[in-house]
Amino acid sequence: MRVAYSGDEADGLAQLEPLRRIAGLERDTIRRMTYAHVGDIHHDEIDVPVAAFDRNILLGDLDGDAVRMLSTQLGPGKSSRVVVELRAWGGALSRPPKVPNAIGFRGAAFSLLAISDGQPENRRQRDAVLAAMQPWSTGMTYPNFNGVEDTSIDAVRRSYAGADFTRLQQLKHEYDPDMNFNIPPKDECALIRSPTAIPLFTLPSMPASQGSRAGRLRQDLAALRLPVHVSQLRSAPEPLTGGATPKLRHKKRV
Repeated sequence: MRVAYSGDEADGLAQLEPLRRIAGLERDTIRRMTYAHVGDIHHDEIDVPVAAFDRNILLGDLDGDAVRMLSTQLGPGKSSRVVVELRAWGGALSRPPKVPNAIGFRGAAFSLLAISDGQPENRRQRDAVLAAMQPWSTGMTYPNFNGVEDTSIDAVRRSYAGADFTRLQQLKHEYDPDMNFNIPPKDECALIRSPTAIPLFTLPSMPASQGSRAGRLRQDLAALRLPVHVSQLRSAPEPLTGGATPKLRHKKRV
């Protein structure tokens, strides 16, 4: 369980007290920390990147039946190579801003993120978990958690309200017709330049044999049969850029 609280310290500790009383607590790292150390909340190891294949759904509710269903899929006694994370929403995120924006999923109560490695059987198990939780889904996804497999027009559309998506397509058509970002242009036929030439990724031109981060990622993408565009830009040898930037997550301690 991960917690971040930016309010009064005494109030935050009071709210955490019931969680600290849960039976079976093995480790408690709650403490004051500076913003620079917020990344420590996940206990990620340093400089040990791995390719992660993410998908998510947003939940309108999380009742007892939903918790039991999730436990049935990934609870004690289950052998799984899938990591799931439930995040509680609400608060300021649920309130419309003074200046309207394209965030159209403010009514969600929770997000459910599921992560696997690139192995097909593990990705199928990840998708089965999300499918089992669909009865509690709002039908929308959170774009920050959309993975490299969710770059289709329909997948991107699920992250935005209808009117917002149409507006984003109009802006895309005008300012980014070359698909540097994931929102499809208004003219969807512009995507069909060539069935094999639409780059989902732009990776630096580095051979996989060097054991680089880009090389390892290229091997994972080859297993998925996804098109990859190799950049010839030499000034920045490692950063990943382009249409759908794959997430590199650190290994988690279990």
